[in-house]
Amino acid sequence: MRLAKNLFFAIILWLLMPLAVNIPQFLIRGTLFPALCEWFPEVFEYYSPVTQSAEYATLTATLDIIIASLAVFLFSYITVRYDNERMEYMISRTDGLYSFAEGARLYFPRYIKSDIAVAVAVPTPFVVASALVPEHIHELADPIFDYLFSFGRMYTDHLGYILGGLMLSLAILLTRLLSAMKSIKAWQGLWLSEI
Repeated sequence: MRLAKNLFFAIILWLLMPLAVNIPQFLIRGTLFPALCEWFPEVFEYYSPVTQSAEYATLTATLDIIIASLAVFLFSYITVRYDNERMEYMISRTDGLYSFAEGARLYFPRYIKSDIAVAVAVPTPFVVASALVPEHIHELADPIFDYLFSFGRMYTDHLGYILGGLMLSLAILLTRLLSAMKSIKAWQGLWLSEI
């Protein structure tokens, strides 16, 4: 039941990812990268898509992967940090009195399998469907397909379907583990502050 609930909430949030990606996209493409180009022009350079197409393609791919990875972190943090069952499990076993190492020893054996399942099961159908949907069907339902597959394509368009799908699953798993590490301390602080 715990695994099914994790997958359900992860899929719901995944459907919101094309919207969520706008936050890091604005921060990176709209603010940070232009500022870095202005402040450090010898290190950060904005390439012309017309006269420097190869460099521009590399820059676009790099920015897309960074933006998508930040969106994956947001996705992972929300699904882990605000999973009440995980917090209740940690508190019920320890009463909030644990060091980080003790909390990690309790948390990871119980939740690592569900985190791996989410990392594999959530993006895979979208990546596979994106690769297998015939072009003529894609054109008929263009807005729907663009929305559903746009986020995963930030990886697959630049890395290919297999490597892109693997990197996306790996990014989800790693960011879920990082989110868990942050959450273990946050749950303890939240519980102890309410006592």
